[in-house]
Amino acid sequence: MIDVNLTSHFWTKTVFLPTMKRLRKGNIVTISSASSLLPFAYHTTYTATKFGATGHMKALQLELAVEKQHDIHVTTVMPMFLDTNDEVSELAYISKVNRLYPLIRGETVARRIVKGMLAGEREIKIPFIVDLLHRILNLLPLSWQERLVLLFASNMFLSYKEISLNAKIPKQ
Repeated sequence: MIDVNLTSHFWTKTVFLPTMKRLRKGNIVTISSASSLLPFAYHTTYTATKFGATGHMKALQLELAVEKQHDIHVTTVMPMFLDTNDEVSELAYISKVNRLYPLIRGETVARRIVKGMLAGEREIKIPFIVDLLHRILNLLPLSWQERLVLLFASNMFLSYKEISLNAKIPKQ
């Protein structure tokens, strides 16, 4: 999980960024996760790798600004649950998250990413409620943030724990 979700971004940057810098243009798009903004209990490895990918892109954006590489654009995508992975779909249905939040189709996300990339967006949060929740929570003291997340999501987290323990979803 660490290699796929985090290390791969470093390798990709190493391969493509020098040419982009030489040409003074390009787009780097990273698929992170809403978990990098709103962490998921019992999915610590996944959450940590997505925090890392998001942080990597923020630092890269600063590096490009320092180097005055204004025509190389960095976009970080932070989606919630997508229907592109059978294990995630199963998790959403078993935990009943899909009743509150319908899974987003991969094609819908792909269109949104291209639109955002072409518009120069640095971060794309899907759905918009993720951005709103993140911004509101960050206005509050940490203890309040945790209390609110636990109030609204502790049952969901416990169902994730139970599902993970019962095995189709890989344990972390």
